[in-house]
Amino acid sequence: MANMTEAVQPGRSIGFLTLGASLHDVLTRIKGSPEIYPKIDLSFSQERPLTKQVILSLPHNGLRLRFDGPDQRLRLIEVLDFASIKLTYKGVNVTKSAEGNLIPKSSISGASGPSFRHVYQLFGITFPGEYHPPPEGDLSGIGTYILSYSGVAFTFPLRASAWSDRADFVTMMGTDAAGTAVALAVYEGKSWPEARQDLFTRKPINPRSLELAGRGIEGVPDEIEHVRIYGEGRLEMLRRSSTSFWITLNESTPQDLITELGPPDAIHKKEGESAEPYDAGEHIQSRNDAYTVGQQALSDVSGSAGSTGSHSSNVTDTYETEFDDDDSPYDPENLSSNGLFYCYFSHGFDILVSNPMVSSPSSPAIKRASSVGGNDAEDCIDDTRQTVTKVILHGNVPGSFPFNRHRRSRWTLDHIPDPSSTSTEPLTSEMSFSEIKQRLESVFRHQLLGGEVHKGMVVNRGWADSPASSAILLDDLDDLNSTNEQGLPNTQLFEFPGLVFEVLDNDYISALTVY
Repeated sequence: MANMTEAVQPGRSIGFLTLGASLHDVLTRIKGSPEIYPKIDLSFSQERPLTKQVILSLPHNGLRLRFDGPDQRLRLIEVLDFASIKLTYKGVNVTKSAEGNLIPKSSISGASGPSFRHVYQLFGITFPGEYHPPPEGDLSGIGTYILSYSGVAFTFPLRASAWSDRADFVTMMGTDAAGTAVALAVYEGKSWPEARQDLFTRKPINPRSLELAGRGIEGVPDEIEHVRIYGEGRLEMLRRSSTSFWITLNESTPQDLITELGPPDAIHKKEGESAEPYDAGEHIQSRNDAYTVGQQALSDVSGSAGSTGSHSSNVTDTYETEFDDDDSPYDPENLSSNGLFYCYFSHGFDILVSNPMVSSPSSPAIKRASSVGGNDAEDCIDDTRQTVTKVILHGNVPGSFPFNRHRRSRWTLDHIPDPSSTSTEPLTSEMSFSEIKQRLESVFRHQLLGGEVHKGMVVNRGWADSPASSAILLDDLDDLNSTNEQGLPNTQLFEFPGLVFEVLDNDYISALTVY
């Protein structure tokens, strides 16, 4: 029944599953091995997908993985069925006795996990654990005892009649009153009581990328931790361990991207403007081009360890169209007339490289900052060169149409102060759009038609006869049902100077385009 053998590294990992890894990396790798992981259950809050935990269960493998909501990083690895997975620690089988025999099922729990004696011999001495009595109304008379070490903890059933806070816990747990372990947890921390206090909020030790987490791998670009947006086309890319760098729209070149971010995971040609089914304004119309990127699956994503492609949240692939191959994909001379999207799935964004455009206006609420990563004077646009003209930051919100196409990208709008207070807190990617919209309308009220943003344009991606982008923008929700053929709610686009937000029906932001 057990078809996997994985090494347990306390405080770090079980097999390739490494604490701190991104939901995108883990889910992509798991979906690439359906013969090993035949069933995947993903649980999340529909109303608060970015503040509540995201739980990935693998019932056939006895595993449950818990990710935090805002950063979507693996915080807790749980083994719930020792019969479905073989675990080793320092080369010794966790579910076997010291003599090498399989441990029989416990008469108390009916589980075939490791015994207390075997765990104590294998992992060594530790402090007494925690006892939790049976819940009120539970007539079984069996509580739970959690024995924790640095980075790993085991849960055992224990008869309530045998529990005493004055007893020697080693002797007490070595009796027939205690059953074999029913669960194991791997976490960052010295003990389970200490770790659970800030389990989902502390800064993880390991990187998001499973490739970066691997040992002995060199030359892999550092991952982007955060994107700070300053207006006028200036974005600061904060990296995990190295210094930040700047992307300046209409100035940064394809060579700059390759130098700082490495080769993109894929390159996609931007569709022509004439393919659009309506005239919705230059920037919202061109924003629709990015949807093609989010809907196409890759047969192979270069640079993703163990990955076989970028998939939707469904177990089966919905989209089979591949990105265009190119013998020289990173040659700036090879750009199409409309430009190319450089797709960085592992970083969480796509970048459009094309002929320079007119920069967006600055925020009227603040003076332009001194030039950092940009020029103070307005340069004449050189239409002959190719530069970065748009950056699409993906939210990877569970339940959204493009879920798991990209890793989640977190950002702040540092050029939008709160005019009603002295607060300098920036707008963040975790805020609801209603909060963000209120401040943006206040800051840009003189630049908006009628002083406010009208209702967003509706995006539907469920119609098979849609144009090339498979996305249709409609002026009114009444033009179609609020849910498309795939059962996913439609989204709306809202535009402000230099920014276009794609907003889900639960008021969270699925993507932000900076132009």
